[in-house]
Amino acid sequence: MSETAERAAMRGEEFVAWKNSPVGKEVYRAAQEAEIEALSKLVAADPEAPMEIVKLQTAARVPAMAVKWIEDIILYGKEAAREIEMEDIETGRGVDFRFRH
Repeated sequence: MSETAERAAMRGEEFVAWKNSPVGKEVYRAAQEAEIEALSKLVAADPEAPMEIVKLQTAARVPAMAVKWIEDIILYGKEAAREIEMEDIETGRGVDFRFRH
């Protein structure tokens, strides 16, 4: 079993637990709301104010990137867990990585 895969699987589980915790849920919700708010302001922005448009695009992009990073870490963890499980099946070892999402 790859140490990198094991770390990725464990990190993915940690992020699932964090995302489902009260703090994680609040941060996740706040990031999504910040993105939506910035996008709604962008729709109403003056097309002749390029600096304001860039500012709003950035304000929308940053929370979206944070949410994507969280989802990517969880996804990579799930993929690593599957890789470990397949290797364990092939070698006869029994390791149990189960994600609760």
